Amino acid sequence: MKDHQTYVAVLTDLGLAAALSVLDRGYRMTPGKGGHMWGTLSGDWFAQRTDQELRDRVSGMASAAATALTRLPADDLYEAAQTYGLPIPLGLAKEIAGHFSIRRDEVLTYRR
Repeated sequence: MKDHQTYVAVLTDLGLAAALSVLDRGYRMTPGKGGHMWGTLSGDWFAQRTDQELRDRVSGMASAAATALTRLPADDLYEAAQTYGLPIPLGLAKEIAGHFSIRRDEVLTYRR
C-alpha cells in the first residue's frame, strides 16, 4: 500500500472502532494471523452483523469519526488509537498527522 492509502486505512479502522465503542460494544474483532492488518476491521464487522439499521448508523458515525481524525495532532491521534484498542506507534501517528496537515495546507493554498 502507498502511504496515503495506508493512512486512510488506519483512520478508517480507527473511525470504525470509535463508532463501535458507542453503537456495538459487544463486538470483538476476529484476530488475524500476525496481528491487525489496517483496513480489515470493516470487513470483519460487516461479516458479523446483518442488522441494516445498525450497519447504517455505524457506517455514518465511522465516516464522521475518520474525517475528524484527519484533523488531530499526532499526540491526540496516538491517544485515540490507544483508546479504541488499535494502537499505533507514535511515529506512524506523526506521519499521518503530518500528511493530512500538508494536504489541508495544499487545499488552502490552492483556494487563495
